[in-house]
Amino acid sequence: MLDDARWIELKDVNRRVNRSIVAKREHGGVLDEQWLISPKAGNCHDYAVTKRHELLARGWPSGSLLLAEAVVPGGEYHLTLIVRTDDGDFVLDNLDPNIRPWSQTRYRWLRIQSPTNPKFWATIEAGSVLMRGVQDLLIGEQPDDDGGDDRQKSVAGEENQQGKAPSLSHLARY
Repeated sequence: MLDDARWIELKDVNRRVNRSIVAKREHGGVLDEQWLISPKAGNCHDYAVTKRHELLARGWPSGSLLLAEAVVPGGEYHLTLIVRTDDGDFVLDNLDPNIRPWSQTRYRWLRIQSPTNPKFWATIEAGSVLMRGVQDLLIGEQPDDDGGDDRQKSVAGEENQQGKAPSLSHLARY
């Protein structure tokens, strides 16, 4: 269960890591990539692995902290940290100061780590609710940086019987 203390912990890690790393664009190819924990400057990979590392150090289970690859509306590939909870899957992202349910991002999700073995990645199935066009996923909505509780927000038509968006990893093909 994602209680208030855990929610505050997620917000703290997300905010602190986003502020501590200076954004830097990579100019090399995939073979030149280095994913670093807590660098002074880095890209989305560095933000995501640093957040994962900090949450693991605070006792979060590794199976609930999954790296996920997406394409942002501008067409660039992007890595985020997905936090799986009983209340849904939430995105910790260096491009957004707010933690949001995965279904409330404007991303086209591609791959996610396996919750049972982080060395394996699964493809998000085409045709799933994730792969719908960006126009269906909150086009024009600006991030609300009010520090409010975004856990209860949902996208119409994407809820399960409990009123939550389906788990991102449940839409993956392993």
